[in-house]
Amino acid sequence: MSDMLLFGGTFNPPTLAHVEFAKSAMGFTGATGVVFMPAFQSPLKNKTITTPKQRLEMLRLALQNESWATISTIELDRGGTSFTIDTIETLINYGMRVRLLIGADQWAQFDKW
Repeated sequence: MSDMLLFGGTFNPPTLAHVEFAKSAMGFTGATGVVFMPAFQSPLKNKTITTPKQRLEMLRLALQNESWATISTIELDRGGTSFTIDTIETLINYGMRVRLLIGADQWAQFDKW
């Protein structure tokens, strides 16, 4: 089983900082790749001006040359408010090992998760 990091967020917009942060974390942890998982709607952020489809397309463009990165649309496909625990339970039920990668913005409000 490959050792992947799961990096969720709104990615509104995805930035070079998202890509570099994920790449650094991958190297630091010894993971073989990072799965970017855009949220349909974060419970801790106001609604966005861009649509989930637009954010997905921007993320695809940002990662197009990164062979170590993949994108999961599980939260976009589910719709509604994206709660990380629901996604983790789904992935564990599929037999996947889950290791979360979160940014400083989420770490600062982790007690609200």
